[in-house]
Amino acid sequence: MTRPEDDLEGEWAFYVREIDPAVQEVLGLADPWEAYHRTLEMTGLLTDTSAGGSWELPHSGEVYAAWARLTDAYDTGMTPVGEAHANLRAAATAWLLRPATPTADFIEGWVSETDEASGGLFKRDGDWWHEPE
Repeated sequence: MTRPEDDLEGEWAFYVREIDPAVQEVLGLADPWEAYHRTLEMTGLLTDTSAGGSWELPHSGEVYAAWARLTDAYDTGMTPVGEAHANLRAAATAWLLRPATPTADFIEGWVSETDEASGGLFKRDGDWWHEPE
């Protein structure tokens, strides 16, 4: 089964069924590295490239990239782990505030806000390609 690009209801159902439980687990983990590893496992759910897989959902690429940037803050070794964890928790909390009715605006806004927060850490602390400002 393939999903049309505008299958926002299917995307929403996927998030509720597959991503939200993992995000709730992330929020329940006090250890920053356990939260990091659970987030990595969760992002794998967004990259199913088989026919009808999650990669065909309208925003899967952007959502995947936003979660990946959250874990990148741990990976660079430049951002203090506690701050990377706080950033991850803030994004996870915001993710779970998703309205019941599917809306692209929420997803796009969450991606933008998450990217801005992660980008702020990279700007301040540096990343693999840039020195701190």
